[in-house]
Amino acid sequence: MKKFDVSFSIVCGILVAELVNNFYGFNLGIFGWILFLILPVISLFCLWLMEIIGQKYLFIFQAGKHVLVGVFATIVDLKSFLFLAWFFPGLYQLSSIIIKTLSFILAIIIKYVGNKFWTFQKTEEGISRKEFTKFLITNSIGLVIDVLTFYILTKVLGQQFGISFLLWEKLSILISAILAGVWNFCGDKFFVFKK
Repeated sequence: MKKFDVSFSIVCGILVAELVNNFYGFNLGIFGWILFLILPVISLFCLWLMEIIGQKYLFIFQAGKHVLVGVFATIVDLKSFLFLAWFFPGLYQLSSIIIKTLSFILAIIIKYVGNKFWTFQKTEEGISRKEFTKFLITNSIGLVIDVLTFYILTKVLGQQFGISFLLWEKLSILISAILAGVWNFCGDKFFVFKK
């Protein structure tokens, strides 16, 4: 594996550990510190495993990289939203949607650059308006898939299998994100960054 692959997967593992530690709003104690050791190792191991499988099936390694770029961009989206809300409290009180739009734009730029140059390694050309537009279209459809799936699972179907609504809602978020992620990967690979 390249040095950047190793470094980026470790950083993503650390960021996920930090997010988990802060997500619930209470101290996870020693378990929280263990996450900072385990998650970077798991992230690195998974990317290494996908690289090995990717020697035969390239899309597997690309999918692993795509997931890491998505995780990194999502955390940047969340953290930049929180930072901007803290740094510009007047703007946040006026409209949190403006701040969310700015953090989302930053995340989209990170996803575009990360997937173009790292995941799919399209380094022969610079950033093109046409390609970025295709990327935005693909990701917008992914957003619709995510929100629509969540809506269907929570509002149309409602909780299933005797699971509490709170757990069903979290499962719905996960299922929606997975479906949108599969769409985004396929769209990026076969439409946006195809060779």
